[in-house]
Amino acid sequence: MHLLRGEFDNAETAYRTAHEYGSDPHPGYALLLHRRGQSQAAIRALRRASSDGLDWSTMERKPLYLALAAVAAAESGDEETAQQLLGELDKEPDSWSVGTLHAHVLRARGEDALARSDGAQAAHLLRGAMRVYQEMDALLEAAGARLRLAKALLAAG
Repeated sequence: MHLLRGEFDNAETAYRTAHEYGSDPHPGYALLLHRRGQSQAAIRALRRASSDGLDWSTMERKPLYLALAAVAAAESGDEETAQQLLGELDKEPDSWSVGTLHAHVLRARGEDALARSDGAQAAHLLRGAMRVYQEMDALLEAAGARLRLAKALLAAG
């Protein structure tokens, strides 16, 4: 909640405390880094988290981490990294083809298209992400996708 409210110092304290008690601080902590303008650190953290061990939890979250890293890369203008991350996701489409993971990948692809100045494609992908988020009752994510859709529509004219 602190992150969503823009209370970055409080969010960092909460993520650090959770980590001290054995909870994985990602993806939240990486999103905090990205929102603070430390996108490369966020991408590195998400990549590291996606490959930390081969346990069920890590493998289950890997597509989420990669999709969010791709969003951070695209939003920060690092198109090459965004493309690499999307390529990694393409190798295992069954791991993200349904639910909110599917929406996260659509969002990442939309952000990549927006970074490449393809507003029409970005709008198409972000509209799809928004729809899936809404179907899954992920209302905060749907609102974020809607804001990015507005940017894509402006870019498309």
